[in-house]
Amino acid sequence: MAKLQPSRRAMAARQNGRLGGLRTAQTQSAEFLEERAAKAGSSTRDTYGIEYYRYLRSLNPSKLRIKATEKLELVNKEILPTAISTTSPKELMKAAASKIEL
Repeated sequence: MAKLQPSRRAMAARQNGRLGGLRTAQTQSAEFLEERAAKAGSSTRDTYGIEYYRYLRSLNPSKLRIKATEKLELVNKEILPTAISTTSPKELMKAAASKIEL
């Protein structure tokens, strides 16, 4: 079975979005970033409704738990050691973004 490759347009959009996020992290205040992050969950809820979260919970919980555990292990092993010396959210976002692969 052949693995699908993302189009060049999709890859460019992802890279541009990543660069835009890094630029926002560099130029905006910590208060702005915290407020923006706090709005993300409510925006998703307003767009998709509470049924979206019910649907996510109805999925196979063991698969979701495994994915969450893998992400937590990634944070603990790779991201936190590089950002442990910094306490600013901006620096933590930079450290996390540097570890994310496209």
